Amino acid sequence: MKRKKKKIQVTKWILLISFTILFARLIYASINSWNYHKTHNNNTITITPTMHLNNNV
Repeated sequence: MKRKKKKIQVTKWILLISFTILFARLIYASINSWNYHKTHNNNTITITPTMHLNNNV
């Protein structure tokens, strides 16, 4: 019975480490995507419209 308890304990540690890594990657990806979205929107806003003059009048 002692061996089964040790296996459960090791499994819990592995799951805890795995979820910690996944959570850290989620935070990292969300920060990077927010920064990308922020810079992408800034680049599209700075487009200046051009005026076309019709000289055929």
